[in-house]
Amino acid sequence: MKQLARSNVEVYGAIYLKTDGKRLITAFRIEAKSEIEKWFYFRYRFDGGVLVRED
Repeated sequence: MKQLARSNVEVYGAIYLKTDGKRLITAFRIEAKSEIEKWFYFRYRFDGGVLVRED
């Protein structure tokens, strides 16, 4: 039972996603053994139903 219940996913970082239906923000942070404690993020917008990255 213990073998079947174990997780097969390594915990490595965090991912955050938020949208208001018109814009989208994704962010990630590497948590495991990282010297950089920084969130990296990307902004997107929907343009005619297509997701476009904003730089």
